[in-house]
Amino acid sequence: MGIPAKERSCNLCGVAVPKGRKYCPECLKQVRKMNAEEHNKKLKAQYEEKKKQALPQGSSIHDVCARAQAYGRTYGQQVAFERRQKELRERGET
Repeated sequence: MGIPAKERSCNLCGVAVPKGRKYCPECLKQVRKMNAEEHNKKLKAQYEEKKKQALPQGSSIHDVCARAQAYGRTYGQQVAFERRQKELRERGET
């Protein structure tokens, strides 16, 4: 009649799996969990990097407030001023 389908086995534990499958259901859950953890670690690292770029390093709210008071500005005005100065420095206009 026909040629019997080639018997496949799970890449992790070696249990027989249906044609077209790479992992058994138990191992598939583990692989998906590991992939999700790796993905979440990468996203967390990207988020932390973006968070660091928001304000210059070492600038706490207290430091910014102290500088704002020294120049007679509000906190919001000081933050906007510092961001603008940072943009100008990055473009080389200062």
